[in-house]
Amino acid sequence: MQIDICQQPWEHNFTQKKINQTLQLKVNKSEELRYVMIELFVLSKKHQVNLLLLQSYKEAPCYENNSSRKQIRFENADLYGKQQQKKYHYIILDQENKTEINQYLVILTNQTTSYKLVIKNLHSRPCPNNCTNNGICKDGICICKSGYLDGDCSEKGLLIPPFQQFKQKNIDQQFKYIYTQFNFTPGFKLSIKFSEQWQNKTDVRVQILISQQFNLPSNFNNTYDEIINVNKTLQYQIISNIDQIDNQRMQSVQNQSYFLVIKIISQKRAKCCLSIDFQELENIDDYEKIMKILLLFFLITLILFCFGIFGYICFRMKQQNENLYQSPNSDDLLNFKECPICLDNFEMDQLNSLIKLRCKHIFHSECLRIWRTYQITDNRLELICPCCRQLIE
Repeated sequence: MQIDICQQPWEHNFTQKKINQTLQLKVNKSEELRYVMIELFVLSKKHQVNLLLLQSYKEAPCYENNSSRKQIRFENADLYGKQQQKKYHYIILDQENKTEINQYLVILTNQTTSYKLVIKNLHSRPCPNNCTNNGICKDGICICKSGYLDGDCSEKGLLIPPFQQFKQKNIDQQFKYIYTQFNFTPGFKLSIKFSEQWQNKTDVRVQILISQQFNLPSNFNNTYDEIINVNKTLQYQIISNIDQIDNQRMQSVQNQSYFLVIKIISQKRAKCCLSIDFQELENIDDYEKIMKILLLFFLITLILFCFGIFGYICFRMKQQNENLYQSPNSDDLLNFKECPICLDNFEMDQLNSLIKLRCKHIFHSECLRIWRTYQITDNRLELICPCCRQLIE
């Protein structure tokens, strides 16, 4: 089917029964009309719709034959709408630098779906679905009113103050989305607790997304995704990926705003009260410095301990040598007048060069050294006195 896109909006209702619907768009370019807005409104009563909107130039989006995996070749697509299974899908095309007049639009779905397709040629960048009248359009981005979320401000959510404890008091007041808005922070702790009296008869899934947009968490787009445990408590430690030392980047993000969106998913309505608590991590940098100091202190202590052990071993060896070898005095030379090894007579002025063993025998220190060397080269394990054969070491 070929569609001519002029200054007037084009719209048509379809009932698609096949998996693929391909449309050829012929866009009349104009300097005043820079943008093309393609919107698809699902008319079926189904709560969620599995549908994907694709666009490309020159040729229609199709599967790549050369790829081992099933990959579709396209240039623009509403992947977020597909992930969220929304009933509203859109693509915005900037035609300023495009020379192609012909374009192709493909709608993929695996179920019979009725929808309305609206195509407009516009001079300024539009916002999706006019922000569903729940927000203000600014440069093509929806700034949602308090209590509304998503790129088109179509979802309701409970806005809670940042970094303050929140407790749900009314068990009948259930929220699918709970969110807060905060400026940049190095990090914080987040705990989500379900009421103790709640008996969960079905799996309850909690998805969390932290971003700078009003986007919602999904199976394909989330920061955290967990099933409620037995304790009915979830705890997270969220730390910025910007290094505190990088002052230039820090200054650029100081005034930036972030959204933390919590999504509660359950097959059956889970009647329970939630409590959400924040704790700021104010001294992450100091904590890292303290850990580095403790690690350095541990390494220094380990090195000193090793040196102490080595010094103690040396001291013990020296002490043992002192116990094994003593210096004789002049009275000892009265009983031993010559060295049993070299048979030379001892002189009184040689006391410093003599050694007295525990067995009381006296030798020249050099003679005993030669004796020890002889014992070692003879592969003997025990060193004995040359005179009485008593163990020396």
